[in-house]
Amino acid sequence: MLFLSLAVLPGAALRAQAVALPQGVKLALPEKGIQVRWLLPPSLAGTSKIPVALSVDPRGEVWLVRGHQVIFVPRENAFFKSDRPFQQMAWLPAGANLIRSGEVLGTFTFGGKKPGRGLPEIHLKPLTTVALNPWGMAPAGRDGLYIIGYNPRKQLSQICLLAPAAQGKRLAVLFRTSAQISDVAGDGRVTYFSSGPSIWKLTAKGAKLVYARRRGDIRRLIYAPGVGLFFATDKSVGFARDGDGFDFVQAPRPQIALAQGELYVMLGGLSQGVLRIGGLSRFSGVIRAWRRKG
Repeated sequence: MLFLSLAVLPGAALRAQAVALPQGVKLALPEKGIQVRWLLPPSLAGTSKIPVALSVDPRGEVWLVRGHQVIFVPRENAFFKSDRPFQQMAWLPAGANLIRSGEVLGTFTFGGKKPGRGLPEIHLKPLTTVALNPWGMAPAGRDGLYIIGYNPRKQLSQICLLAPAAQGKRLAVLFRTSAQISDVAGDGRVTYFSSGPSIWKLTAKGAKLVYARRRGDIRRLIYAPGVGLFFATDKSVGFARDGDGFDFVQAPRPQIALAQGELYVMLGGLSQGVLRIGGLSRFSGVIRAWRRKG
């Protein structure tokens, strides 16, 4: 396996991107075919200590969740407030919006603005409850959903697939392990998950190691069909494919999302901005070039 970081990237394959970046942020990308632009430039307006989570819908619309309850849609300059706190917002490629709030898996319904009561309200509509604690979710193809978490009854972490109701399938457990699972990604047929500094692929025989870092646990994993896997650690954003990988962003606590074939990267909080990166197929070309050079 190749273990590469920003400090040792081969200059012939990657270069520092000519984008003005905040202090403490570094970016190195393939030389040709990559488009990098600010979706939201760095701003002092984002220096609040209240946490902000990044979510991107299938149209490429950015939704910023502030303090687990207030949602800001920058392009529309629109604010909404949920009727209850929630921990995660996810979007399926088919368009469905899903919310994780405590043990509840639900979706949002939009109400009107009530005179004298501030922001327009959105209401959580429960769909089901999840008997895992803690737990998380991720898209599984067009309209399926992965659910990962710890099963206290079995004392194991597990990966489940909630298939579309139209297919007549129920929640299926795909994998159980004593290790802690941090994230899951795939299309419902091909499934990857991260645990510690490693990425694994589910197979008919269990789990196969496909990428391992020397340091830095992977806490976010995204599958880009036909391209590879993008991941985030506490200090970086990277790419992995076919057992090899490299970091291309260095930033504190970056967040990532994928929509319409582009990668969205929040650089350590809203104050340092959100980048949109296109031309993702070039990433796999870098790994192929390194292999040819031996």
